[in-house]
Amino acid sequence: MIKAILLAAGQSKRLKGQNKLIKNFNSIPLINHILKSLLKSKVNKIIIVLGHQKEKIKKIVKKNKKILYVNNKNYKKGISYSIKSGLGKIFKNDKGFIIVQ
Repeated sequence: MIKAILLAAGQSKRLKGQNKLIKNFNSIPLINHILKSLLKSKVNKIIIVLGHQKEKIKKIVKKNKKILYVNNKNYKKGISYSIKSGLGKIFKNDKGFIIVQ
């Protein structure tokens, strides 16, 4: 199985508090553009790592059986904690994974 770890836990500090994944691009939230591409790819599972504004993001994401969520309680400590959270869903029998930011 090939998995994608989508890092979606950050606080978007460079956008002064506006979550970039929630912002619309062509009337569609950015996270759904990313997911559309991942769903078209050869990825079998998409692990979305949540943290900051996790409930808002979950409401925006279109439901799909390929998507599962992981909560990173330590998202304020940096991106490495989100990566570690996502890696917890990668197993020895998986063929590979990609980290998407």
